[in-house]
Amino acid sequence: MNIIALGTSGTYPRFGRACSGYLIADDPVFVQIDLGTGALANLFRYLDPANLSSIILTHMHADHVLDIYPLRYYLQYNHRENDGKIKVYLPEGGLEVLHRFNPGGDNGNFLESVFDFESIESFDKYGDDFSICIGSLYFRFRKTDHVIPAYAVVIENRAGRKVGYTSDTSYEESLINFFKDCEVLICEAAYQGEQGKKSLHMTAYEAGIFAREAGVKKLYLTHLWPELNPEVSRKDAEKTFGDEVIILKEHMVIEI
Repeated sequence: MNIIALGTSGTYPRFGRACSGYLIADDPVFVQIDLGTGALANLFRYLDPANLSSIILTHMHADHVLDIYPLRYYLQYNHRENDGKIKVYLPEGGLEVLHRFNPGGDNGNFLESVFDFESIESFDKYGDDFSICIGSLYFRFRKTDHVIPAYAVVIENRAGRKVGYTSDTSYEESLINFFKDCEVLICEAAYQGEQGKKSLHMTAYEAGIFAREAGVKKLYLTHLWPELNPEVSRKDAEKTFGDEVIILKEHMVIEI
């Protein structure tokens, strides 16, 4: 299983950067997690998007979902005669949010002509977690502490190896156990300093504590505010994680 970073910039992209997007590849299963601005263009380097097994949108903020619109046009005009719809998993009410993004109005079929939407909450729930099996991969979801409903994800392959992705969240102790036994944690670190903003985002310093308490082996920071010096964020996280921290950048590949 490989995780390919297609977009790692928080809130907006800069030159050579893209907003949140991660391709989970366990050939022949390819799952796209989040699809922020610029992530689709980077996806084309690795895969024809028509060959995606599924798409997961962890929450409905624009920097995590907007490229679903250009993807819709690509699928509509290049791959519709013989291809089935791509399944999209998203928070409850997310489709209504996507409809409102469409400035030309939506007759109820603009997105549904190429995508098959299903809410994460419609699946099996075990305690605080929802779970979905997509081919050879198993996905567990738990709500984060964010200003709108958002989900962290743990992905597990058939060998039992796990990688965690926090999506957007502030530091939340109750979320730490969700990532226990993960080899890798892809953790948001939007801010610098010792304390982030409640129900919004973590600092890199907090991300290090979070990963240390979860007992993960490797920590990758993502969703950094574009104007911040990433080396400062890396050093802040290493102070609390106690080991090497990697700043995740576009086109980096994490092998699990």
